[in-house]
Amino acid sequence: MGRDVVDIIPIRLSSDSQGEKELGYVESAKMEYTAPVNRVNLMNTQRSSVFQTGPEDPSATLTYVPELLLREVNWFSLWRAKESFEIVFEYGVGGLREKAQRCRVESISANASAEGDARQEVAIKIGKIVEILE
Repeated sequence: MGRDVVDIIPIRLSSDSQGEKELGYVESAKMEYTAPVNRVNLMNTQRSSVFQTGPEDPSATLTYVPELLLREVNWFSLWRAKESFEIVFEYGVGGLREKAQRCRVESISANASAEGDARQEVAIKIGKIVEILE
């Protein structure tokens, strides 16, 4: 028997239209922290270079199991309305907690199999990440 995802990656979503709720149908979550790094050559006799770092560009991808009877989160509604929301990720029970602020749904991929399994890959752009030290 598999473990319940909520026990592994507790995730809470807060938005104006969807309210505040803990997500129970997230199968997996992937956070990506990126910032472009470019090498800039200096015009001097040693031909040295320095690195410039661009703005942070964090994002997340959630694999979501859409439920049949009760819709926990309407990702398509958030995407169509271009609504900003917040998500709190906790890595392991009692582990590191991060609050992702000013989030927007970037894309949604819906997948289904012949066995009746359905999944949604929800790509989320994050405006700012704040570590919660509680």
